[in-house]
Amino acid sequence: MEGIQQRTVKVKGINMHYAEKGEGPVILFLHGFPELWYSWHHQIDYFASKRFRAVAPDLHGFGGTDALTEGENCTYNDIVEHLIGLLDQVAPEQKQVFVVGHDWGAHIAWYLCLIRPDRVKALVNLGVPFTPPTSKPLELLKEFFDRDDHYISRFQEPEKMEGEFAKIGTEKVIKRFMANSDPRPIFLSPGGEGFQEPITMPPWLSEKVVEYYTGTYEKTGFRGAINNYIILNGKQENISETGSGSQIEVPVKFIIGSLDPLYNVAKVKDYIENGGMKKHVPSMEEPATILSCVGHYINQEVPDKVNKHIYDFFWPKLDSKDPDLGEFSVETVELNGIKMRYAEEGEGPVILFLHGFPEFWYSWRHQIKYFGSKGFRAVAPDLRGFGGTDAPSKGETDICMYFNIVGDLIQLLEKVAPSEEQVFVVGHDWGAHIAWYLCLLRPDRVKALVNLSVPFTPPDLAVKPLGLLKNIFNSNYHYISRFQEPAKMECEFAKIGIEEVIKRFMANSDPRAIILPPGGEGFRGTITVPPWLSKKVVEYYTRVYEKTGFRGAINNFINLNWKQEILARTYSRSQIKVPVKFIIGELDPILYDVPEIKDYIENGGMKKHVPTMEEPATILDRVGHYVNQEVPHEINEHIYDYFSRMVPGIQIKTAEVNGITMRYAEKGKGPVILFLHGFPEVWYSWRHQINYFASNGFRAVAPDLRGFGDTTVSYDEEEGDESFYTYSNITKDLTGLLDVVAPEQEKVFIVGHDLGAMIAWHLCLVHPERIQACVNLSVAFDAVWRPLADLQNTYGSTYYLCRFQGPKAIDDQFVYEIGVEKVLKKFFQKSALPVRVGEGEGFEELPLPPWLSEKDFKDHYVGKYMKTQFIGGISYYRNMDRNRKNLLEEGFERKIKVPVKFIVGTMDPMYSIPQTERYIEREMEKEVPLLEKVIMEKVGHFINQEEPDKINSHIYDFFQKHLLIN
Repeated sequence: MEGIQQRTVKVKGINMHYAEKGEGPVILFLHGFPELWYSWHHQIDYFASKRFRAVAPDLHGFGGTDALTEGENCTYNDIVEHLIGLLDQVAPEQKQVFVVGHDWGAHIAWYLCLIRPDRVKALVNLGVPFTPPTSKPLELLKEFFDRDDHYISRFQEPEKMEGEFAKIGTEKVIKRFMANSDPRPIFLSPGGEGFQEPITMPPWLSEKVVEYYTGTYEKTGFRGAINNYIILNGKQENISETGSGSQIEVPVKFIIGSLDPLYNVAKVKDYIENGGMKKHVPSMEEPATILSCVGHYINQEVPDKVNKHIYDFFWPKLDSKDPDLGEFSVETVELNGIKMRYAEEGEGPVILFLHGFPEFWYSWRHQIKYFGSKGFRAVAPDLRGFGGTDAPSKGETDICMYFNIVGDLIQLLEKVAPSEEQVFVVGHDWGAHIAWYLCLLRPDRVKALVNLSVPFTPPDLAVKPLGLLKNIFNSNYHYISRFQEPAKMECEFAKIGIEEVIKRFMANSDPRAIILPPGGEGFRGTITVPPWLSKKVVEYYTRVYEKTGFRGAINNFINLNWKQEILARTYSRSQIKVPVKFIIGELDPILYDVPEIKDYIENGGMKKHVPTMEEPATILDRVGHYVNQEVPHEINEHIYDYFSRMVPGIQIKTAEVNGITMRYAEKGKGPVILFLHGFPEVWYSWRHQINYFASNGFRAVAPDLRGFGDTTVSYDEEEGDESFYTYSNITKDLTGLLDVVAPEQEKVFIVGHDLGAMIAWHLCLVHPERIQACVNLSVAFDAVWRPLADLQNTYGSTYYLCRFQGPKAIDDQFVYEIGVEKVLKKFFQKSALPVRVGEGEGFEELPLPPWLSEKDFKDHYVGKYMKTQFIGGISYYRNMDRNRKNLLEEGFERKIKVPVKFIVGTMDPMYSIPQTERYIEREMEKEVPLLEKVIMEKVGHFINQEEPDKINSHIYDFFQKHLLIN
């Protein structure tokens, strides 16, 4: 469960607690009774590893989520609205999400799909079948079970039930429900008779898990959870007014265990298996999946099976809509006697993407966008004879020699990236074949290679490629063999039709080689286009090949025996010496189904010729030949993980410190500089400093402070949210982080800005033994000591720090009334006057400052604050008087004893106040005797982002001096 983060957000007036992990399309997991988010821990870890973002809330009244109000006004609409509100906060950019429900969570999932089908991409429900809204659900229960003491019926008297549970004991209740292996419904006769039988713990339910559930329910009680089941009739009536007889229209997979008590009710079993449920859920995959010898808690009993079912159902439905072609930068250059077209995006180390047949640069569209946004420069050419790149009109024997094609690529790199001696390379199909020979002929130009689908076989005078194809596939009609007669092949393709050819190659899901007998026999039969190959993509490929024909592309494959012989005369049995990762799909029809090649890849044959290859080769389950288009999320992750090891970039890590999970960015080696951001910022505000100091012999470490970004939020139920945000507690976070990331360094350098500067002052005050020197920006030392009343008298009650002291209504006002973007822009546009926050006033639409791009604003600020809201940041300011009181009570002298450089801009709102300006210029040295001051003209508050070069120089000069001294 490493890396699972827990958060709490305010949603439509209630606190909702949820766990999450991963990045990518959201899967919303809805738990049952008596469970919590924790029941999904197997699924959270699994799907996070598969490039999904797993989000599992505690449902209403469970765990850390507030209970709904009792009474008839509480409806399914209320529950669904809160889930939609949660999604709007945690994933505002995703219009639709995947959903998985179990038990009560499955029941809610059905109604989520019924009420808001526009928000659900697909659903997998476990254990509870759908029945359309009915006005008498409790009577239906009685009809099914012929008794009044089914546990849901008993839950209609919540006070009695909670009293009985209290007498029985929380742990015993948990075990009675979750350890139940009897395929009969759970009946709870009054007086606790249903709890008298001995309980045998199943192997999947550990005592540790029971302890977790028990500890939570002893804290919260069962009442909030039970409240979900009461007044079922009222809830159902509310839906049935508009939805009775309604159908579930989103794609659905239903799974239930053969030992589930509900499945063993004859009427329910018949309803599931014989078409009753299908009438109401016409989009349900048939038949329903019945897992043999599995009970009710299916996702915990057999997590691997359930994970695979969910994954196999969801992955074909991933949104693979293609961006408009206009979003790509496509250029043409002259080189090596031809004109070559290429697409590119991004800045950073170059990745050269080489496509296969019948493709061109566009096959890498998912990778171009992804790596362009990840600090790489993606360059994807049309290879010689493909798409917009020329196929010379010379004799067919020499236009596509390996030397020519490799020469094309080397000259392309010299044109587009003359300063890069080495680049990363990714190849697929024919492009993988070329990538191997690029590494063989010019290893000096390749930093590392990821090759897809085509393994390396070294040039060998004794091996004839076409004869090898015939022996392996027992046919003269393998498509590459047929390509030796390009004119005939092109004529056949013309008769068949270009679109049909494209589909035959790219939509082929048969795990056998493509065999093309003369006359087009290989193109007969129905073609099922896979979900990843959209009509738009097929149309685009078709349109390009209608313009160019296939001849130029086919010419690459002719005379393979002769080409191989020429190469083998110099490079016979040579090895690939650059770092390599090899990936292939389990269902690849061209290669992986051939036993000889399968053995060559898996059992050391290929490793002999590619000794630098990462082992084992990566085999992707249930994936075919076009791996980079079929599962782009997985391929991108594999490529990124492999290449990023070789790029000294900013790394994002987490550490468990002081009871929270703290996320931090770091880069470089050497003495640590701890960078502390302000409000409303995150670690990213130090991006200029991180890169600069990492390249100048320091190790830059920039955390998201508690409650900001991806560092977890803490809550204290007795004292209130803000009690966890005192400077003394934050100091423990940071000293704990230093103990984790740099245990060998007794002292570190520290840089703070805004709120981070106040925390840095506090660190210097209480832990001078840990600080070598400090540079603080914008906020002077006296701010640590100023009482709130002084601020209010000076700036008025609408000054933002004063407004933050009020009720938590301002938190919701920022998010729901004003909007996150407007609030952030208001603060980032700080002028020479204090920021004032009225009752929603003063938040007109403002432009972004010139130092902050729209992309950075959306990606690193808006997205984060939509998730966390402003509760963490505001809670710091609600502790101002408490921090001052703590320092006075603990007897700290009002004096900083470490060397400090203080920098402020003349247009900073803090400096523009006469009282503060006077303190900085005349009095600050008394309390900070080892002080240097810099007043920067015409610079505002966000000084490290407005003037990064000047700030970097000031920090470097100061720290370098004290580094030498020490």
